Amino acid sequence: MMDARESTQNQIVFLDRGDYTTCTIFLHGCTILSWRIHNEEQIFLSRVSPLSQYHYIRGGIRFIWPHYSTWSFGRFNGFARDILWTVIRGPESLPNGDVFVDVSSSSEYYTKSMWCFDFELIYRITLHFNQLTLSVTIKNTSKYFNYDFNAVLQANIKINDIKDVKIVGLENCSYVDIEVPRDSSLLKVTSDETLIDKHINRAYQDTPDVIDVYTASNKLLKITKHNLPDVNVWNPGQEIVRKIHDIDEDEYKYFVAIESGLAYKKLPVKTFSDYKLSINFEVVKLDVEKVQYRNFYDYFEGYC
Repeated sequence: MMDARESTQNQIVFLDRGDYTTCTIFLHGCTILSWRIHNEEQIFLSRVSPLSQYHYIRGGIRFIWPHYSTWSFGRFNGFARDILWTVIRGPESLPNGDVFVDVSSSSEYYTKSMWCFDFELIYRITLHFNQLTLSVTIKNTSKYFNYDFNAVLQANIKINDIKDVKIVGLENCSYVDIEVPRDSSLLKVTSDETLIDKHINRAYQDTPDVIDVYTASNKLLKITKHNLPDVNVWNPGQEIVRKIHDIDEDEYKYFVAIESGLAYKKLPVKTFSDYKLSINFEVVKLDVEKVQYRNFYDYFEGYC
């Protein structure tokens, strides 16, 4: 008889591009546990989070579907991170050396106990040299019923120190601070940089397709997304982290959660039709000296 530890191991998919560039996927909930570039980890995973099919994982990259936030019919943030996904192709290498895997999930008794619709989800994860691409196809396989849904890709990004993080690209986007009492009107971003110096749970709407997250003075994570208009930025801060059981008190310093998706308006999908969404994470190492020199030169442009 298979014990719990062996069962968990059989639910792990490992993508290896060579040169210590890897991606590890837990099929229960299809959570990306690790993404390493030359053995440098890019994804935050709490050191005290259980790796179990009976608990949510604190960290990684998670797919939230078909509902975001609290839900009258099921668990918080839907059931996509509850169910066991199946590998339908791969892992396979492409001619350029990239590696991908296709995983799938579809409606069954458990999902219909909360949400009585027929669906199929196909999720492709592709590991590049310095990029990770996630593509999801959501199919309505019902003969009779249309339905609507939320879909969010929640990425917990590993950083050196939360004080050094800058997010660029959300200027002029409307936002609300979710856990701060406010009226129903949306506020406006007043700066082209979002700095995180305390607890933040901020929802931006109608965001651009490209967002830059500066995770250190010499490192940039470029996020390029398609059909994912909303972005939520979350970090518990020093006070709230003490109330969370599956994260150590100091770990708030080492991650920022960037949630990209269809979070605040549900999208309708007709019978026998589908919806495609994708996100690409690209890690760029910055040459600080060249950046400083270029800015200095540009300052005198037109004078000499």
